[in-house]
Amino acid sequence: MKSHLKYYAINRKLMSAVGQWPYQSPYARVLFASNALFAVGTKYLLQTCALIASWTDWDMVIECSSPIVIDILCLAKYFTYVFHLNKIKMLFNTMQDTWTSFSMDKQTEILTIYAKEGHRLTRLYATVIYIAMCLYMTLPHVPYVVATVLKGDKNATRGLLYHVEQIIDVEKYYYYVLLHSYYTTFFLMTIMIASDTMLIVFIQHACGMFAAIGHQLENVQEDDAIDVNVYPPLPEDDVYHKISDGVAKHKEALEFSQTLASTYTGSLFVQTGLNVLVTTFSGVETVIYLNQPEEAFRFGITAITLTLHFWFLSVPCQKLIDHSLQLQDCVYLGNWYTISIKARRLLNLIQMRSRVPSQITAGKIYPLSLETFSTVVRTTMSYFTVLTSLR
Repeated sequence: MKSHLKYYAINRKLMSAVGQWPYQSPYARVLFASNALFAVGTKYLLQTCALIASWTDWDMVIECSSPIVIDILCLAKYFTYVFHLNKIKMLFNTMQDTWTSFSMDKQTEILTIYAKEGHRLTRLYATVIYIAMCLYMTLPHVPYVVATVLKGDKNATRGLLYHVEQIIDVEKYYYYVLLHSYYTTFFLMTIMIASDTMLIVFIQHACGMFAAIGHQLENVQEDDAIDVNVYPPLPEDDVYHKISDGVAKHKEALEFSQTLASTYTGSLFVQTGLNVLVTTFSGVETVIYLNQPEEAFRFGITAITLTLHFWFLSVPCQKLIDHSLQLQDCVYLGNWYTISIKARRLLNLIQMRSRVPSQITAGKIYPLSLETFSTVVRTTMSYFTVLTSLR
């Protein structure tokens, strides 16, 4: 696996930065984890106090709720790695073993293709989230810059990323609050990126395993001659042994997928619900601030980014479902009619198991897929319509 570590280098750096990398030293893990949790915890505390202080203002309650829910969402992602550290290590160890056990050149090539794709998706996701973060942090200052530079108004109001003026003297401690908001927002987004991209890399590896097994089964017998001995002695039945190896690898892929699903199921259930809430609140805030284009645009970015975030998680989960089901097609496409009866029985076992898809579920209630994504978007729009009508 050492030659393929470069495809996971970004994930290792991101997870190490927030104390989630399972192979960090205990000292480094505690240090980086404490820093990340301090950032999220202090932001959550300030936002909760501001929410309580603004309880009588409905618009302010909605505006303060979105950052709080995002904090909880990131904490749900973070504690997945805290509570399931052993499972995360098990997944990494299985990935390492896979690069060794899938020893045929074509199988290694397939695994490399999926690892490269996981690397590209990690870079793309991190770039999109960090760009959205920069826009979110910059836009509150646009009115102040325009007022002071272009209009010469020295008394213009300076913007903040979130409301704390109810509990802190913003005029006196403005730069401290601003730096703290930048600090906390950066680590919040880093936690999100580290967690989500690692899930995507795991799913990509599982898909690569299914694809490599499918190629092995489809090409297990290259000779398509019909006149064959269907009852050869077992020691001489090379095809039977190849299929047996495929069955063992299929079992390994299924166990990897099941471990992956059990690790993330609770977190994804919480994330799905919170994603609906934050996207709904951000949409309502966009409507509230339509008379302030820069604020409306900032909250619109949040809503769009969260929608893309959930879509970005749903697509790989759909891909895992498709890849686990495609093994049936690979068996059909092979020259199964030219192999021994015992070998065909093994193929039947793989076919029967492949009818049940491997999938990532949210709370073991519903699988994450493009269909689920569509349902979540419709639900979000329904809540958005109700809340805007109540204003």
